[in-house]
Order: sequence, then structure tokens, then C-alpha cells
Amino acid sequence: MKKFLFICFIYIPTFVFSQKDSLGEQRQNHLDFQIKIKKAETPITIDGVLEEKDWSNADVAKNFWRKYPDNRERAATKTEARLTYDAHFLYIGFICYDSTDKHIIPTLKRDIDYFDGDGIAVLLDPINRQSNAYLFGSSPLGVQSETDVQSFGDLTFSWDTKWFNAVKQYPDRWTVEIAIPFKSLRYEAGKQEWGINFIRNDIKHGQYHTWARVPMQYQGTQLGFYGTLVWDAPPPVEKSNVALIPYILAGAANDFEVSEKTDKVLRGGLDAKIALNSQLNLDATINPDFSQVDVDVQQTNLTRFSLFFPERRIFFLENNDVLSELGSPPANRPFFSRRIGLDADGQRVPIQYGVRLSGNLNKTLRINALNIQTAATNGQGAYNYSAAAMQQALVGRSFFKVGLLNRQGVEDGFKFSKTDYKRDISTEFSFTSKNNRWDAWLLLHHSLQHNIKNDNNYLEGGFWYHNEKWQFLNQTTTVGSNYATGMEFFQRIENYDALLDTTFRIGYKQNFSMFYYNYVPKNSQTINNNETQVFLQLILNPNNSLNDRYFHIENNTQFKNTSTISVQLDNDDNRLPVHTAFTDDTPLPPDKYIYTFGTVAYNSDKRKKFLLASKFTFGEFYNGKQLGMSLGFTFRKTPIGVFSLLFERYDLQFPAPYNRSLLYLINSKTELSFTKNLIWTTFLQYNTQANNFNVNSRLQWRYKPMSDLFIVFTDNHGTLPFVRKNRALVLKMNYWFNL
Repeated sequence: MKKFLFICFIYIPTFVFSQKDSLGEQRQNHLDFQIKIKKAETPITIDGVLEEKDWSNADVAKNFWRKYPDNRERAATKTEARLTYDAHFLYIGFICYDSTDKHIIPTLKRDIDYFDGDGIAVLLDPINRQSNAYLFGSSPLGVQSETDVQSFGDLTFSWDTKWFNAVKQYPDRWTVEIAIPFKSLRYEAGKQEWGINFIRNDIKHGQYHTWARVPMQYQGTQLGFYGTLVWDAPPPVEKSNVALIPYILAGAANDFEVSEKTDKVLRGGLDAKIALNSQLNLDATINPDFSQVDVDVQQTNLTRFSLFFPERRIFFLENNDVLSELGSPPANRPFFSRRIGLDADGQRVPIQYGVRLSGNLNKTLRINALNIQTAATNGQGAYNYSAAAMQQALVGRSFFKVGLLNRQGVEDGFKFSKTDYKRDISTEFSFTSKNNRWDAWLLLHHSLQHNIKNDNNYLEGGFWYHNEKWQFLNQTTTVGSNYATGMEFFQRIENYDALLDTTFRIGYKQNFSMFYYNYVPKNSQTINNNETQVFLQLILNPNNSLNDRYFHIENNTQFKNTSTISVQLDNDDNRLPVHTAFTDDTPLPPDKYIYTFGTVAYNSDKRKKFLLASKFTFGEFYNGKQLGMSLGFTFRKTPIGVFSLLFERYDLQFPAPYNRSLLYLINSKTELSFTKNLIWTTFLQYNTQANNFNVNSRLQWRYKPMSDLFIVFTDNHGTLPFVRKNRALVLKMNYWFNL
């Protein structure tokens, strides 16, 4: 296996480099969809009214294509886009024709549920190498949403930057003006062709539209199908591009499990964003605080493995895909930034400082490198984290990546420990064919630890074929029991024994195969499309004995009114290696368990003010039975707010001597929008599996662009018994300075 991977890493890149590096051959949209931009002759006022002469003289992107539910025809709802610029801003003007002013706006909160409501967005790839991009979107009420677009079109809506917009309503249309500071973008000086696309959410008609046509099997944000923005001259480069974001925080906290004493908190910190050039950015932070970040939405866990929760902290986000997409996310991540500054329970570990360099070193080489120092706590010592990855573009969207990770203990006197370290050296190759239908990848990771010599590799290879109807994927993975980076998230490798209260690291070999078929009826009055998916997952222990086998078949029907019905059937064969429990009751012993269960789910028309999301699970569960119910209700009253309630109940019935387990999860969210810049959000989460009742209430006032005042109250109780754990009240204020 190792010899095979070595040969592939030597010869496949050589084969790829030998081909002609032509984006025109890789991506026909580069030639077929072009829009020109020229410098504005008069000042542009951001008021939503496209009355300046430069708008009427600008090139127009129009005749959008339908993207969803199919891409066979031009969009019936018309959209026009124009661009211009001056010394400091890139301007985009949109005319969104509409038959009604009854827009679907899920919330007035920035970056939330953007694709669930009406909107218009520009997608920009300034480097024009299909490796990363930006999305800037606006709702018809001017609610802003922005995100970085990662290698395969993935979106997080966690990245933030400063930009401006305004909207104007008319009886038959709404118009948008957007101003994006050049300081907010990373681009190659002198480059006069950028990748660009526009995407419109026409939710009233259950459709999405794009200017440059995107195949059905891809998201509308997919990087491989952008058109071209042709500049009349090289874009301006700002001489000074530094942002300083200081904060001050005051608060009080009680940890009632330790003492009744109230701890008063007063501290400050600083974040800085320094553009070393138009492509490369240096982020620095001193004593950062992330108390204003949304709390994790709790989940019921019916597996023996840890659940994945995404990164939301802004310091880690720009160009984070270079590091976070090492391995095969989400299940296998050699680098997972939530391991830094958070403990296993999601509680804060103080970060003393951090620096991060990210961006493009040249037109084909991207980098993300960081160094972070954490302080010692009662639960763990101080650690220094270093991580770096370089991604070299090959042909089109193919690339070669090298990564280095290091977590090292820090002793008194700021001395690095000679024995407490975990490191990773990795090489990865990803290939995408010119017609964008074939993907293949090879990964080789090797970890280093004190006195660890064996079972410390992570190897993976796979391929994926996909067209507009069919998809087939096969992936083979091997993870050694001793593979560790100190920053990893590998869902399967840690196995907790509930009887011995001990975690065992068990390596595994995995083969995953997936088959997918998408049917889009041509003349149906009710159905948009029907998707069928089948997957088989085989997991072997290091000695090649069977660990787990999962067989899953699923059919999803999506209707014209945007509602969906899903029917699933699962047959699992689990050979538990450890005593496993889903509550504090008697755990199941290591044994062979074969069981079958079904799931039916329904989501209502998402265009309505009242939404229903429901799921019912029934059948066998290990050596017993299960009956699960999940009901979610959402009421949207724009512009007042959003009110949602999720109720989950799982009834796990095991034979004697094991107990019946009832799991409840109740999640309530209230979001009151006084204005677009003053929003009060309250979460109530009751989780019997985690024995926790959480209250998180946050008032956010955006008093200046990217400058906020937060008041955050958190309170945690046990569920059985209902006893107080901790409570905190925090006031935080930050300000964004552009220098």
C-alpha cells in the first residue's frame, strides 16, 4: 500500500504538470461569460438608486440561467448586474425584477439563513485560479451576508469583513448598490482578469439562478464555473491596509460546582489584520475573546463517537480551507482549530497570543500558517500550536499540498517540552479532470510522538465520478491507533468504555462506496427532482476483523413548493469493542449487534412564515428497539423576528438487565430584530443526554460597520437533578479601525 502511494505521488503530479495549463480548456465559462469593468468618471453614492451615469455606461450581465431545480432554461425572473470602480472601492449594481414586493426574508440578522430567503450576490475569485473566492450578498431589505468560498464551493458564513450596501424598492423591481473596499479583498496586483459569477435566490418561485451556467451536480457557488471579469486597467492597490480591532470586556461569573464566590472579570485584547501585499494577509491577536460567538446547537448522539461542531471564531477563518481541508473532512481532520483554545467540553482555554499568515505567495501557491500559545489551566498545561500548509495549484482545480503540524507542551520558563509533543507531516494530491466529472485524491500523513514508532500513519485514496444525473464515489482509508496530531478530529479513533471510564484508541481500515441518482422530471407540476442515494461503509480493525458495517439507502423528493419528503432504510452490523452507553445507565457489552431501522422526514414549504421540520425513526437498535421523534417549528415575522422550537424524544428500549433510556432535547431560539443593527437573540437548550439546561441570551448593537457592543448572559443547570452549574454576565465592546 505504501509503495503504491509513493509511486502515485511521484508519477501522477508529473503527468499533470506535463499537460497544458489552460483555464480555457478546463472551464469553458471562462470564455463564454465575460463582463467588462471600467473606472467610474463620477463619484458613486451608495443609496440603492442606480442613477449615476457610470451605471448606464457599464457593461451588463443578464440572461441568467436557472440553477435549481434544473439548469435547462434561462431564468424567467430577470436580473441585471453592472460593475464599476474607483481608487478605493469595487462597486456592483443589481436590478432584480420582481412581480411582487412580498419578499421572503428569513431574518434581519447578518449572515444567517441567506439561501433560505430572496437575495442577490456576487461571487469573486480575484486570483482566478479556482482555489478560493468571496461571496457578498444582500437581501431585498439590505441584510448583508458575506463568506469566503472554499475550494469545492463550501460556505461557512463565519468570515467577516467591512463593506457597504443599500437597497431601493420599486413596484416591479428592487435595486442594490454594493461597495467593497479593495482593502477587504486579496488579489494579484496587475491581474486584469478575475473570476466572477452572480447568484440570485428567487425563493418565491422555488428557484436559484446564476449568470454563468453551473451543472446540476454542483452548488451554484462552485469555483470551477465562474465567468470572467475583464478590467480596463489593473485594479488599484491600497498603499496602507491595516485594520486594528481592540476590545474591552467586563463581567462577572460564578462556577457553583467549585464555590459560591463571584469572579469579576475586566480584560482587553487586540486583533490586527495587516495586508503585507494585495494577496497576503497577516492576522495577529493578543488575549482574544470569543464570548460573542453563537453557542453550539446541541445534538442527540446515538453513536459511540464524538459529534462534530464547526469553527466559528473569526481569527481562524480567512483561507482556513488550506489547513482545515487536510484529510477528508468532516470525519477525518488532522487539523481542527477547535482543539485550540477550547477544551473537550467546549470551555474556554485562554489564548495568550496568535499570529497567522495566509493568502497567495504567487498566482499558484496558497499558504496558511499559524502559531498560537495557550495558557495553563486547572485541566491541562500550556501548549504551543504551530500549523502550516502550502497548496500548489496544478492544472485547473487540481493541486498538491504539503502540511506540517506541531503541538508542544510548554514548561516553566517558556521552555518547550522534549517529550510532550505531537506532530504531523503530510502530503496530499487532488486531481480534477478537465470536464469536471472526475475527482481523485491521495493522502499520506505521518505523525511523530515521543517513544511512538508504529501504527502512526493516516493513508487515504479515492475517486468520485459525477454528472448531472449519476454519481459514484469510492474511498479507502487507513488510520493507525497511534496516529495523533494534538489538533485532530477523527470521529472513530477514540472509543470510550463506559464501564471502565477509559478511552481506548483503536485504529481502523475503512472502505466507503456511494451511489447517487438524480431524476428531474420535465413536465411535472408538483415535483422538482427526486434523489436516490445508496452507500455501504465497511470498517475493519487493525487485525482485519470486522468492526462495523453500515448499509444506507435514501430517497429524497423535493416539490415545487420547496417542501421535501425523505425515506431512509439502514441496516447496521456493529461489533462493539468497548462497553457502550448512551446515558448513565448500564452499558451494552462488547458483542455483535445487527439491526435494521427506518426514518421518514418531512420539511414544509420554506417560503411560508410558519415552517415545520419533522423526522420519525423506528425499528431495531443494537439488541433492543428505538422510537425517535423530532419536531421543529419556526415562525418568521419579518422584520420583527424569528421564533423557533425543536423537540426531540428518543425512546431506547433494551432487554433486561439493561434499562430503558428516554432522551429529550428541547431547543428554543428567539431572535428579536429592533433594526438590522440591533438584535436580541436568546437560546434555551434542554438536553437530558448531556445533563444540561443552557440559557444564552445576547444583545448585539452594531453601532458602526464591523464595530459592536455585546451584552451576553449564560446560565447552565443540570437536568437531573435541576442544580445550578455556572452563570456569567459579560459586556464586550470592540471597534474596527482602518489605517
